[in-house]
Amino acid sequence: MHSGKTTEPKSLRFFACPFWALEEGACRAAAQPLKPTPVYQARYCRGDDHDNCAYFLSRALRSSRTHGLDRDPLTESGK
Repeated sequence: MHSGKTTEPKSLRFFACPFWALEEGACRAAAQPLKPTPVYQARYCRGDDHDNCAYFLSRALRSSRTHGLDRDPLTESGK
């Protein structure tokens, strides 16, 4: 029976998110240094759901640079 506790060293634990800094125990996707709770880590940092994380999505939006090349101007889009 599994007790739910992990016996593996911290350095070998799996983190799927590319922005997780294992040595710091912090999220590099956040605008400010952030140490997510263990529950948050289990849901987003360690699993395949990391691309639904608010910090991951914010980082993706901050780092995308359209330079107006792939979007219509506001006057042409009708928005």
